[in-house]
Amino acid sequence: MKVLIIEDSNEMACSVRDFLVRESYICEIASNFSEAEEKLFRFQYDCILLDIMLPDGNGLNLLKLIKTEQLQTNVLVISAKNGLDDKVTGLEEGADDYITKPFHLPELHAYNPTERRVSRARFFPEFVTSLGPCPSRRRRVFRARPRPSWAAAPSFRRCAG
Repeated sequence: MKVLIIEDSNEMACSVRDFLVRESYICEIASNFSEAEEKLFRFQYDCILLDIMLPDGNGLNLLKLIKTEQLQTNVLVISAKNGLDDKVTGLEEGADDYITKPFHLPELHAYNPTERRVSRARFFPEFVTSLGPCPSRRRRVFRARPRPSWAAAPSFRRCAG
């Protein structure tokens, strides 16, 4: 998995990168808004670790850019802003998750974007159109429309096997 770490603190970015590299991730670092913006348009990333407070811009503006350009990536906001309003704003802007500093590095390894999509689909299937391969190696497809009421009946589930 290729990860872009957008963090202005060099010490923090290097420790996160070193940890993720030991866990077999490919990592790049961007230390400011303009460098991050350039990398986002030049390369493709599976996951982005995004700090909100950057020296030359706001990380939420980068998040908006990622969503408006429809870049296919997962975004984990890592910020010192730990207020409820900040978390809600980050998630509403399109972040997949939001963790606050300080945090333990193993928390990053526990964050698995693929598993996140699968678990989110279990709770909100009407918002998901399709998923990649599941652990059982079969393709699972969720329709945008809810099931008809007769399909949820217990007798239908027993017969549909």
